[in-house]
Amino acid sequence: MINRTPGSSTNRKWPFRDPSNDHETSTSMNKRMVGQLVDRKSQSASLPAWQSQSMAKLGDEISHNRRSKTGLSMREAAMDSGLDPAFLAIVESGDALPREITVSVIKALALGSSTKTSELESAIAVTQSSNTYNTTGQIAEIVMTLSSDQFLESVSSFKEFLASETSNVLARDFLDKDARISYRIGGLKKSELPTLTFYHLDQLESPLAGWNISLRNGLGELASGVTSDEGTFVFPCSLSDFPPNAHLIMTPQA
Repeated sequence: MINRTPGSSTNRKWPFRDPSNDHETSTSMNKRMVGQLVDRKSQSASLPAWQSQSMAKLGDEISHNRRSKTGLSMREAAMDSGLDPAFLAIVESGDALPREITVSVIKALALGSSTKTSELESAIAVTQSSNTYNTTGQIAEIVMTLSSDQFLESVSSFKEFLASETSNVLARDFLDKDARISYRIGGLKKSELPTLTFYHLDQLESPLAGWNISLRNGLGELASGVTSDEGTFVFPCSLSDFPPNAHLIMTPQA
């Protein structure tokens, strides 16, 4: 018999477990799950593709680890984690909403599936850049991943460049064709903060000036700001390097 210690149930609000539901039947739990799915249908349908993909990857990771590492049923895993079993079922099906995946929820999901939180953060990381256009054909949103092999190789190349460069040139230019932008890496030397300067694809004379920037890591916003007249975004003082599992949401100012 598995010796389990139930998770905390002091918070009875969704998506955490309500002890009054502990003895409900599977039919009752399924009805609550379906009710949640119906209520969130319009919100789920309006999610951009990159967010839907992140939720699907999280669900796959949770389901695989719960089965292979713990052997627990979904109800047992929910009991261990302190989460509502209907919510756990929604997560594993890939239908959770990004706003529900808070730091405390990630910790609970990790507990119920015997997974490190860092593994779940990696699972929901945006690994491919993209962009969307409005009805007039203008770019409405750019999503740039800082987790792709391409970006990480760019950073590694830039660091090697800095290590070997004897002049005061502190930048190199790279392309992100999926995001349809060019970018220049700066900083990462001595006391300088990391920076990214953005341009329209292959148009270094055309910076993305005055664009809104949201730096996110899948669990929430790490920082925000607006690009300078030169198209530069300076990362927060708390960061000496580009954060892992992060991505940027870029939108033009109205």
